[in-house]
Amino acid sequence: MIIPPELRSAAEKERTQIKKVIKEKAIDDYIVIAYEDFSGEYCLGYIRDDVLYCLDYFNIEKKRFFNSITFSPFENVLGTEKGFVVGLNMGKYVQYTYYGVYNGVPKVLTYCLDNVKGIDLNNDGMKEIVYTREATFATAAIQVIRGGSVYQCNVREDIVNKIHSLKGISLDYLNCIEVLYDEEKNAFKFSTGPVKREEGYIQGYVIW
Repeated sequence: MIIPPELRSAAEKERTQIKKVIKEKAIDDYIVIAYEDFSGEYCLGYIRDDVLYCLDYFNIEKKRFFNSITFSPFENVLGTEKGFVVGLNMGKYVQYTYYGVYNGVPKVLTYCLDNVKGIDLNNDGMKEIVYTREATFATAAIQVIRGGSVYQCNVREDIVNKIHSLKGISLDYLNCIEVLYDEEKNAFKFSTGPVKREEGYIQGYVIW
């Protein structure tokens, strides 16, 4: 699966449109800002050389969680040297949006949810993204860069398919398999529930 989908371009705005600053953070030579404008819109902004750009608007659902917003810088992730991450706690999950900064212009690099780590899985000096969804029984997903595009792989789904291919065992319900990243082995540890009473559990490691 390729992500992210097509997105709107950042729009240049007048700084006088800022009614209230909710949160801001200076990173390198720019500022990331969450603000309310005079029309009542809640916006994510980017200020560089005293010019304000609106990166995104917050819909009715997201407005309720606007005060939870966080900003943090990143380096060497998914083929991008520098950028910033916007986190928003949506109650049932945390949404993260990665913005790469290219020649002074921010663009969305990727989205991910909940427990996120930047890990160099193939030791090439550039981090991939690994994240898990606790609400879906430790779903593990990997995001990698290929040919300039970001691809996402559901590790648990891939393991289920491989078990079926190698052992002929069909795991109809993904919730019967747990996948966790093991930092010491730099691999994904998986364990199934009992497939059949006489077969017990299937356990192992998957290396990216």
